[in-house]
Amino acid sequence: VSMGTVSQSPSFEKRNRHLIKYQAQSPTRSMTVFRASLLFVFFVQGVFGTTETQKLRKARDICLVDFEVDFDFVNFNGCSFNRDIRGPLISMLNQRGCTHRNDWKQTIILESQLGNLKLAKQWVQQKCEAKRVPKTCSNGLASLNLPSVGKCSNMQLRSAVNDAMTADCRHNVMAEMRLLYRDNHPNNYVREGPEFDVAMSWLVQECYQQYGCTVDSLKGLRLRECDTASVKEVIAEKMPGDCPHTLEAELALITGTQAYDQYIHDMCTDAWENIALSTQFTDIDPNFNGAFMKKHNLGLGYLNEETGNFRGDNDPAYPISTDSLTTGINIDMFYKATETPGSGNSV
Repeated sequence: VSMGTVSQSPSFEKRNRHLIKYQAQSPTRSMTVFRASLLFVFFVQGVFGTTETQKLRKARDICLVDFEVDFDFVNFNGCSFNRDIRGPLISMLNQRGCTHRNDWKQTIILESQLGNLKLAKQWVQQKCEAKRVPKTCSNGLASLNLPSVGKCSNMQLRSAVNDAMTADCRHNVMAEMRLLYRDNHPNNYVREGPEFDVAMSWLVQECYQQYGCTVDSLKGLRLRECDTASVKEVIAEKMPGDCPHTLEAELALITGTQAYDQYIHDMCTDAWENIALSTQFTDIDPNFNGAFMKKHNLGLGYLNEETGNFRGDNDPAYPISTDSLTTGINIDMFYKATETPGSGNSV
């Protein structure tokens, strides 16, 4: 053995001849072999193999659902995936024999073709929201009991709607009012209802139609004179400009009858009789006997027919009789003796 060299035995060369042969190959040939191997792998995968998603779809076709057909999204209460969709989906899959706890996840990922659970949930929710028709949480307009709201104000009506809604309602009172409008206007159908202001104005008008624009009763109404003319005058002054009906319709709503003249007459007669229990009409004015009061309640007599005589007013533009002037003064004195400052008489 010489310095700096190592002799190789014939057995070493024999054992490693395949390595020596490979090292002797040209670089071009090595690359050709590598490319051919890679193409072979791709060919085998294409013929005998699939992607993971394709394998999953092939193995679990029975667990797939058609969200356009299998789900009645129109009648869903909401479109929250976890609250409204997940339960029915799992139940459907269980009935098909897909009972693994992750089957529902694989199903929506495959159907959405999004490859992401969060995005797949959103995809299903969008399917639901595109079809679902929101429903009212009250039993319609009749459930609001509009004649009992006390006043047709925005605040009162919102309170009435809120009281009529079920405790598990998914939307707020403003959305409920929009849906009430939608259900009562089939010719102008909008799935979510109109803008809130439109719904609010409509509900106010509905309230006016059922309840009235002024008061819910003539009882307690403050009048100078208890007769039909005085009642009409006071009610007309109270009617707002947006009241949708006439004074006559308003009186019919308040009294609950089309014969409101007779109602007012009977009401005033009862009021006078109640006063008579403690006060004689003649204590107010000597002319106030039974015959006079009967005519007066019918809208007759000089107190009704002459102007400016309620409390002794004497306007030269409207001349009145001596009896009317004297009676007006007596009435004024009676009021001053029996009422506190600023008060009036109630029916």
